[in-house]
Amino acid sequence: MEWILLIQICSIIEKSCGEMMQFPKPIKTFYDCQRIAYDVGTEWLSKMEKDNVNKHRLAIKVECILPKPINKSPESKPRVHHLHETPRHILIFYGNQDPSEAGYPAKTPSDRLENR
Repeated sequence: MEWILLIQICSIIEKSCGEMMQFPKPIKTFYDCQRIAYDVGTEWLSKMEKDNVNKHRLAIKVECILPKPINKSPESKPRVHHLHETPRHILIFYGNQDPSEAGYPAKTPSDRLENR
């Protein structure tokens, strides 16, 4: 299980935070995440002007979070059409033919003439 460290600089007076930044590497344990967070926070604080920190009451906000698992929905199976397995009855009409005389593909007009 790896942890992600998120760090922000916030102003307590203005009740707002700067951009959230992510530590560039995953961290193995929560303990290590907290140690790194406070080390980075201390380093950032030491680089800020003391008067600016006091004036805006700047604070370091840290979060150690576990990455959310990706919700993978089961892949749907491809639909296979079994049209070739199901017998189909198709009537064939010829342009000048009466629909009542329509026949199946096996019967051609010449077959019908012979059977009359």
